[in-house]
Amino acid sequence: MNYLKRAWLSVTRRKGKSLLLFIIIFILSNVIAGAVSIQQATQNVEKTIKNKMGATVTLRLDYENMKDGDYENIENLKMKTITAVGELPYVKYYDYVLMGNIGSSGLKSYVSSMIEDNGGMGNDEIASYYAFGLRGVQSSKLLPLEEGKITMVEGRAFTEEEVTKGKAVTLISKELADLNQLSVGDTATFTNYIVDYEKNEKKSQTDYPLEIVGIYQNKSTQKKVGKTDKSSDADRWNQAYQEQTAINQIYVPNKIVEETRREQAEANTSEVSEEELSESIGIGEPLYVLKNPEDLEKFKQEAQALLPKHYIAYASSDNYDNIAGPVKSMSKIAGYVLIAAVSASVMVITLVVLLFLRDRKHELGIYLSLGEAKVKVILQALVEVFIIALVALSLSVVSGNVLAKGLSNTLIQSQIEQQKNDNGVSYVGLDELNDSTTIDDVVEEYDVRLTPSYVVLMYVIGLGTVLVATIVPTTYIVRLNPKRIMM
Repeated sequence: MNYLKRAWLSVTRRKGKSLLLFIIIFILSNVIAGAVSIQQATQNVEKTIKNKMGATVTLRLDYENMKDGDYENIENLKMKTITAVGELPYVKYYDYVLMGNIGSSGLKSYVSSMIEDNGGMGNDEIASYYAFGLRGVQSSKLLPLEEGKITMVEGRAFTEEEVTKGKAVTLISKELADLNQLSVGDTATFTNYIVDYEKNEKKSQTDYPLEIVGIYQNKSTQKKVGKTDKSSDADRWNQAYQEQTAINQIYVPNKIVEETRREQAEANTSEVSEEELSESIGIGEPLYVLKNPEDLEKFKQEAQALLPKHYIAYASSDNYDNIAGPVKSMSKIAGYVLIAAVSASVMVITLVVLLFLRDRKHELGIYLSLGEAKVKVILQALVEVFIIALVALSLSVVSGNVLAKGLSNTLIQSQIEQQKNDNGVSYVGLDELNDSTTIDDVVEEYDVRLTPSYVVLMYVIGLGTVLVATIVPTTYIVRLNPKRIMM
């Protein structure tokens, strides 16, 4: 009789043992399926969110890994380094940005309603001297505009001449324009205040009348702050602060920012050389936009080789780990569960199959004494287990996915509750790198579902586990001596 037919008859006639093995594999497969479902869902949401965050990269100091003594030996970034990194094949275009702050005696700054309701941030006189953020540009190709992070509502972007000559022009946000009843063509007067911090008073001030050539809408401010009850206080405050910062940010040529920073440096430093003054002003923070987000890690590795000590390439999507703590934590737990479930499955199925084979010692001895090859007897045992395993795995692919969906939702909510009191520290610097994505956005994208890749992966892991668990006890068949069995 063909060994495949014998395997089928063995499974159908030994209903009790077949059912027991089915239940064991089904239960273990559900645990494996649940862990695989959660891991795939977290990988998918990470890929989706990081793509939404974009592939915008800057070069900055690695503050997290620097020691106190390292700050004394920091080498400033040089223009040739910025250019060398910008010439890497992964870069679509790049710019370097000077950042600063400025105030105004005649213009109102925007204050987020949430911050205003809670006493405000920056309502005192000294803080009002820095109410507006200066975001310098060195290229007429405005990267936030090119990447769709802002859209022009009225007017235009800068011309190459305006940027290179540092003309007194600016772009302001729509909200700021509405708040101060400004339009394209108007002149908005900003003021650079020099403050004596020891006396906590104003030393001097310089007015900067800037012509408004364009009014923009920031994409991130179109999101509603604290949009669901699931948002932690840290999330809501972070969003409110980002909203306020984005609306109060004005775009100007780098030379204007450089001038304001030079005034600050000269006023607060006595007998300083031009070289030292230039170093204190800096050359700005470089900003690179990659052609493809998937090239991010390659870009980081190659850029790192060009950077001075203590510098790193920091991407907008690097903040994902801070935002998606609950999802990342759940993925880690699922990984441990998967390893434990596979290990337990191998041990349990190995033990059960070995016991079943010992009970069938005489049956196997008869096959061997009739001249059946040991290989075919082993294949019969494998086929018997695989028939049962295929049915159990096919059912667990669906049931495990359903269980994972309910369990993961519970786990995420539990993790969010634990994170509510966390500060959610994120990178403070270029607005292009401070994405407004929150845990709400991550949870919204998180979806445990049946996908072809999940089904294939589940069968590979499940059948691979069953194969390993079955091969081990089949060594028992190899050691069988038919003569001794039949005596």
